[in-house]
Amino acid sequence: MITNYYINKMLNTDLSVKPKGIPNRINNEIINLFNQGIFISSKRNKSSITITFIKDENKYELDLSHDYPFKPPKNILYNGVSFKQSLSHWPLKAQQILKNKYDIYCLCCDTIISGTKWTPGVNISHIINEIDMLLKIKKEIKIILICDRIRDKGKCYFAEFEKYLF
Repeated sequence: MITNYYINKMLNTDLSVKPKGIPNRINNEIINLFNQGIFISSKRNKSSITITFIKDENKYELDLSHDYPFKPPKNILYNGVSFKQSLSHWPLKAQQILKNKYDIYCLCCDTIISGTKWTPGVNISHIINEIDMLLKIKKEIKIILICDRIRDKGKCYFAEFEKYLF
């Protein structure tokens, strides 16, 4: 098992613009991710720390600015794609499914990574869990839309394909 001292020394997440509490918090969050069995690497730039980790064959990258944890990560990539951009630009039918089935009015506005919902109590694990939940919702919506297309094309409006897919 890697000791906490070794991990702190190895990660080198010293943000000299803030007091020691913030680098310690980032190190604690990274240690928590290590304990969950997730591969992690970090790079420190002048203005941010980029944390990269792999969980269940998916790659997450977060850019934490010097304002973290008081502001959300600047950029979040999921398997190389900007996560915030993937939440916007949904067709009207998908937005209706979001409202009716999940009681969500806007994926990009109703997340903890949006500026209005962010609090300093949110940590990296919360972000990962929400990304996974939103990706599951997106997949379910795509399945519903495909089933609707099949019903419309085959004129079999009575078929309930979703029962067998969820």
